[in-house]
Amino acid sequence: MAVVSRLWKFGKNTGCYFIGAGKLALNPSTPIPKTDVHPRMPAFPDTFPELIRMLPYRHYWKFMPIFRAIVFGHCLILPIYLMSSCLFSIFFINFILEDLSLLIF
Repeated sequence: MAVVSRLWKFGKNTGCYFIGAGKLALNPSTPIPKTDVHPRMPAFPDTFPELIRMLPYRHYWKFMPIFRAIVFGHCLILPIYLMSSCLFSIFFINFILEDLSLLIF
């Protein structure tokens, strides 16, 4: 029965979509009807900062382990990326080569 009700809702919503598209195609100058948006439920975000503010971080952190892995991975890689100037890389490479030479010889 649940499958039938879902198929019915899908068909009804698809039909409403095509009826609305047909009405708009026949009379494109009709005004847009008012919508009832809850004050705590904003519309779809238009800009990237709005999208960031709307993300459910606590849900992602609790139920999606890949999100935690991405955050921790970035925390490990970002300092290396930020400190990867030419002088730092030359110093680091020389330091590694000196250690290797002490171990080998």
